[in-house]
Amino acid sequence: MLIYSTQTHISNEETHEDNVILIRRLSAALTWAILMFGATTNCAMADLTYMQADLQGIKTMSILVESIDSNSCGITTDQVKTALLYTLSQSKISVIPKDGVPTDLYVNITILPDCSAAEVILELQTIAVIRETNRTAYMATVWDTEDLLTGGDMESRVDSAVNELTQKFVVDWNAANP
Repeated sequence: MLIYSTQTHISNEETHEDNVILIRRLSAALTWAILMFGATTNCAMADLTYMQADLQGIKTMSILVESIDSNSCGITTDQVKTALLYTLSQSKISVIPKDGVPTDLYVNITILPDCSAAEVILELQTIAVIRETNRTAYMATVWDTEDLLTGGDMESRVDSAVNELTQKFVVDWNAANP
């Protein structure tokens, strides 16, 4: 889910009308995201057992952080990787370089240009077999969670969200791999 492209920049030459349109679009996108989050949390408990089953047997993974725009409120790809690795280092999950590993813990962070809102998505992607067709799906998402952030110091809020989402992943992974 893309809230707003980080590639869009507000120039000093934009008129008040352009800013009002931008605010209305952002407001609609955030409202939609909040409604979707509320709808998905009702299903979260039903999906938990299924997601834990998909985590069974996965012992090794690599980290894949989507490129973060250089104008992203001070947040860097290295900062996100460090936060992930710190939390994962306190678990039994083995993290190794991408070479030959078919499983990625994938992070995508989208931040508004004015640093007023961000979305953090954490997914476990791996090779999977589709039960209905018995076909192999490459880099299928088998576990995911996300957080929508608004207001405050966005750099520290994103860092906290990455830590919390990673801890949630470790808890689910531990439940699937006792």
